Amino acid sequence: MSSHRQSEISIVGVVLCVLAGFGLTNHISFIAFSQSLPRENVRAELIRLQAQEGLTLAHFYRGISFVNFAHRWETPTKESLVEGTGVELEGSITPDGNDIAFNLIRFVVKSSLGIVHRDSGGFQEFPNIIAPYGICWSYDKSNLAMSAQSPPGNRNLILLNRVTKETQQVADKGTVTSQCWSADGKHIVYEADDSIRVYDIDRKESRVLAKGKYPSWSADGQWLAFLDNGTYYAITPSGEGRRVLFKTKKAFSGLWWSPDSRIVAYLSQNTMFERPLIMDVEPVRLRVRRLADGSEDWVTQDFLSYLPNYQWVTNKDLVNTVESSAHSK
Repeated sequence: MSSHRQSEISIVGVVLCVLAGFGLTNHISFIAFSQSLPRENVRAELIRLQAQEGLTLAHFYRGISFVNFAHRWETPTKESLVEGTGVELEGSITPDGNDIAFNLIRFVVKSSLGIVHRDSGGFQEFPNIIAPYGICWSYDKSNLAMSAQSPPGNRNLILLNRVTKETQQVADKGTVTSQCWSADGKHIVYEADDSIRVYDIDRKESRVLAKGKYPSWSADGQWLAFLDNGTYYAITPSGEGRRVLFKTKKAFSGLWWSPDSRIVAYLSQNTMFERPLIMDVEPVRLRVRRLADGSEDWVTQDFLSYLPNYQWVTNKDLVNTVESSAHSK
């Protein structure tokens, strides 16, 4: 047994002896307690997983950017995905990192939804969907939810079937985060009128679950998270079992759940003790938090002019390709 492991168990033993003195060890398993101790903080874990599996947080705005956990920066690429005249603005990436949907601007004023496969192309354009924003992919990549002008002049929350090209209106002025779909693709969670709602696609009806904003659906399907008055909450999709996940200051995004739903990421402004200190300007940090033990750290910092539509992506090839592209410039 390593000296590090022996020290760890010794510390646990001391803690258990103290607790025993107060009669608090009746339901504590020594083995379970020692094994539950964190071996690494959350950022160290993400650095390891990025190297081993290609796990990252990515978003799309005029190109793919992903977070380098080791260096605390975003690595961007600006290569165009679509040939011809056009600017690819805010978009969303699938969890496998292979498909991207984005707001495509052509000829300065013409806006539409574009979808492309990162390697093979397969470009699709949906000219009837104008100025799409806050795009959310279903897990099987056949459907998307987004806020868009459809018809022109009215911004609504709509669903798009990528195969049939049919659209379905969900709500006026509703919005979604990048993790809005249930695993079976039959429901989405969204925000409208400062409330959290779940929409049943087959029945075409919504239910109000709670007051709040920025809802997201955990990858394991068990929880809906949302922000309300500086506190992140979680409830079940049925609206039951509401619980506090954690409290924070100056947060302004939903929670992005890791593929195993153990770690979440969110955006918040710097606190007064975090550098850099600039008068009248508050830098924004992307923070990660392991829910089991509350281990938290920040992984990138910037002065944002828009809210990135982050997505957890697992794709070693994407990480290597984007890093190679950035280093070659």
